[in-house]
Amino acid sequence: MRSASRALDAIALNHDAEAEVQRAARSPLVQYERERKGTAERLGMRPSALDAAVKAVATRPQDTHGQGRKPSIAEIEPWHESVSLAEVLRETTKEYVRYLIMPDGGAEEMALWSFMTHCFDCFAIIPRLAVTAADKECAKSLLLRILKCTSARAVIMTNANIAPLFRVISSHRPTILLDEADNYIHENPQLLALLNDGYAAGGCVWRCEGEGNDVREFDVFAPVAVAMIERPPATLLSRSIEIRMKRKKPGEKTENFRGDRANTALHNLQRKFARVARDHAYELRNADPDIGNLFNRDADNWRPIFAIANLAGAEWPQLVRKIADAAVAAKAEQSILEKLLTDIRWVFDGCPDSDTKKTALERIFSATLVDHLTKIEGRPWAEWKNGKPLTQNALARLLAKHGIIPATIRIGDSTGKGYYRSAFNDVFDRHLPPQTVTASQHNNHGRCDGLQNVTPQKLVGLQKTSKLNSDGHCDAVTVVLPDTAIDHKCTQCGEDGDVLETYVGMPNPIWLHRGKCTEEWRAARDQLDIRNQPFYRPAP
Repeated sequence: MRSASRALDAIALNHDAEAEVQRAARSPLVQYERERKGTAERLGMRPSALDAAVKAVATRPQDTHGQGRKPSIAEIEPWHESVSLAEVLRETTKEYVRYLIMPDGGAEEMALWSFMTHCFDCFAIIPRLAVTAADKECAKSLLLRILKCTSARAVIMTNANIAPLFRVISSHRPTILLDEADNYIHENPQLLALLNDGYAAGGCVWRCEGEGNDVREFDVFAPVAVAMIERPPATLLSRSIEIRMKRKKPGEKTENFRGDRANTALHNLQRKFARVARDHAYELRNADPDIGNLFNRDADNWRPIFAIANLAGAEWPQLVRKIADAAVAAKAEQSILEKLLTDIRWVFDGCPDSDTKKTALERIFSATLVDHLTKIEGRPWAEWKNGKPLTQNALARLLAKHGIIPATIRIGDSTGKGYYRSAFNDVFDRHLPPQTVTASQHNNHGRCDGLQNVTPQKLVGLQKTSKLNSDGHCDAVTVVLPDTAIDHKCTQCGEDGDVLETYVGMPNPIWLHRGKCTEEWRAARDQLDIRNQPFYRPAP
């Protein structure tokens, strides 16, 4: 042991040599044996002396008086020669499925994300990897242990306190693998904010340090994977690409993964990833891949993965697009807002595909809407709060956040508080996917719903106008028009036309061409409130 201490002291003067010995001490046995002579030659020492130094590091006390030890996050030594990224990705995928039962495309997604950790500073955004499952014993923790073997400077944490986390990220730029996150992430808003902020380059944490309380900025831009039961909070999920794990069936076979035993194949793949990242940093930094139909946050999340697939070439560009489409669809569990809007649109559309299907609605009383919502099976509205159903007031509070408030409406001879479909159009467009077939939608913000056709051959007449609602909304006012109607010009474009339509919710009739002119004029009128305008009926 004395000779081992002397050997270690002899090289401790050289920081690079010390780091090399520490790396050798952490290497799997098979890898160390293969690299032993080369490492000794680089350090200018005999292999037997290297053995003694490595043994001294391995047996060095790991903790002093309960004060812990400094984190040891080793750099990855790149592979000694250039390699094909496509081939390395294939090899990595094969290694993963030796130990894991994964969903379709999951191993490929995992391999692409693992490579990204070696070159994350080439991108403006690095998606989090959400490893989720519905229950325990679905190999989430095992996945992180295997991922650690191929990722860059990876560390696994099961109790992520924000103070050490942002400091270790700022100083070491590691890959953070958060296990058992369901135990702490939901009740830790500061941790969630850090993970969200570190998603994009420039994300940082500010703290006062030292006796003088000097303000310091800590960079928190780093790759993060989160393993947990169920899904992470919505803000983190939207910044993630997801692998949804399932429990292994009794008949499904995998090899046992032993982290305490040498796994040369995985560590060699890690070094090959490092080599490709070093050789192709320029191409990755300047990549601008086609992200297809993805948009918004999903496009941001998958852009680095697409860039890596394009660099790999071969089957990877096409394969990753299929994986992305499937992963985005699988992740698309709706938020409470999306569920509510989806169900409200379904009610306005007349409850299609149900036993109580009705015609599409232009307006609905609050009580009727709530009654429909609470009867939808599998939705949260019947047991909204403390086992009690959603109320009209609770619905109004949810919708008020998005500028939708109940109004006094008339349906038949009844009046009461309710909602116009047109009030939801904007929020539907912003938060829900487009419908394949859209139900007829009318304009109900104090404007006339129907525009009366006027042609030279047949003028349309109505002996009595509709009764004016107490809230000032006009619902289909038509008029008897004189013969001179055909001489009018379009109010919007100023041109003549064979077929014009009239709008009489203003002091004078408005004449419009069908289609574009009508749509443009009505869009402009949507900015005004004409509830207090007199409604005009021309004389015959």
